[in-house]
Amino acid sequence: MNKTLLFLALLCTNTLFAQLSGTVVDPRGEPVIGASVVLLNQSTPTNIGTVTDFDGNWSINIYGKNAENAVVRIQSMGFQAQDYKTAKPSGNRITLEPDQNVLKEVSVVQQRLSAQQEKSALTVESMDALAIKESPSVSFYDHLGTLKGVDL
Repeated sequence: MNKTLLFLALLCTNTLFAQLSGTVVDPRGEPVIGASVVLLNQSTPTNIGTVTDFDGNWSINIYGKNAENAVVRIQSMGFQAQDYKTAKPSGNRITLEPDQNVLKEVSVVQQRLSAQQEKSALTVESMDALAIKESPSVSFYDHLGTLKGVDL
């Protein structure tokens, strides 16, 4: 009797588990590598998500949810973010559209300093990765424009 109850308890817990999977491709049908796939409208306070592999494949384990009605958000650099409602647990093929934002051109100009300029007191500013990360500017280009002698 105890073995039967244990078997039924294990069987019931397995029905609460579902796996959601699919492939993320670009409009040409090529896989999108490193796209983030996050489960939306979840009842748990933690984020459930994954990243696509080299072939654009992804898989998320869902506990206590119906995998056929799940909504996932797919994001990747250079593509528009997309919310996708799955129609089936596996074999979901999602095509991401390219993002139409065009980045501004950056021109780097180097000038050789004369001997007189080298001897005089000059102010030199630099920007490293930490300065970019801690910058209050909206974008990298806004922060770059705040440096002395930089014209954008």
